[in-house]
Amino acid sequence: MSRLSILVLVGLISHALKAQTPPIDLEWTALRWFGNGTGVITHDPVTNEHLWALQDDINTLNANDEVKLPFLPDGSDVAPAYPDRFNVGSLDHLVDLTVIDSVPYALMAHQNIGGVVQDQYWHLFAGAAELIIQSPEEDLLDVGLDMQVEADAIYVCGSSMVGTANNDRGRSIKTDLQGNVLWDVLWDPVGTDALGRFSSVALLGDTVVMAAFPLLVLFDRNTGTFIDTEDPAALTPPLQGDARLVAGSDRIHWACIQGNTLHFGYWSFTEGATGGGGAFFQTYATPPAGLDVVLGENGEWWIGTTAEGQGRLLRVGTDADLLSTSTLYASITDLDFVNGKLSITGKLDATNPTSYVLVGTPQP
Repeated sequence: MSRLSILVLVGLISHALKAQTPPIDLEWTALRWFGNGTGVITHDPVTNEHLWALQDDINTLNANDEVKLPFLPDGSDVAPAYPDRFNVGSLDHLVDLTVIDSVPYALMAHQNIGGVVQDQYWHLFAGAAELIIQSPEEDLLDVGLDMQVEADAIYVCGSSMVGTANNDRGRSIKTDLQGNVLWDVLWDPVGTDALGRFSSVALLGDTVVMAAFPLLVLFDRNTGTFIDTEDPAALTPPLQGDARLVAGSDRIHWACIQGNTLHFGYWSFTEGATGGGGAFFQTYATPPAGLDVVLGENGEWWIGTTAEGQGRLLRVGTDADLLSTSTLYASITDLDFVNGKLSITGKLDATNPTSYVLVGTPQP
């Protein structure tokens, strides 16, 4: 492709980015000519810098590496030619990425292709430290699905296969900021309608809340002791599926996909469940894929997913009332809200691997 063709293409894509802007005042955008549609965007609230992670699926020498692309607060690209590459094996992918005080924390999934049985397990990176999370039993399946980094600890969750196939249990681990394990608990879903995995983690005061829909599973933040379960939706039949959680004030805001429908609501210790009976939902012609939830200012929250071949962005009010919906390119894979700014990333076009990120301030 000639230099002129590239400039024309960049101009067309820049116009397309502005044309599909959701209800935010756009401050800056960025594109990369690779990424398999699983981009992650995070934001250091101290330095106000952004870190965008994508999979390099075009470089033959470093194919399937994750790359971290830093951006200054104004969107200036710090080092576009020399991104930080990281991986843990040939079959791995980034699950979550957070930056606290300029230290990156990453949760990665890895499938070991050596041997007859291909084990799966988690890798937790706390700065330079690495913790490999695997069942003490051999040849089993361990999957990490979410991470929450606080000022004094890291909380990760997922599932572990225990004993035999079809005996998955929810697993939650708390470490210090250096990756040293403080507690490690398993929860057995037998006797409930819940799936055998924790798909998301959030914190309310001294309680750690895990999503195992149709249940929220509560643990003591200091000891990891099981407290109780709650049903945030109270639907019949039960709302099974991988949910995403975000905490705000005394509420857990949640979203969960079942079939072609995206359900959402909130739960709190004082108010109980809201959204029971399927009061809050959005239905699409095709099953949504991928899900993220972030909390903005004044109790407003945002849900990102992909359905009908487009990214779908939902703006939700304090009472789980749907304020607006937007479409955004081929997908939305991650959202971030820090210091009053909403960041969105995903795949620009279904026919090529170009990835985008948008950063802006939500409109009133």
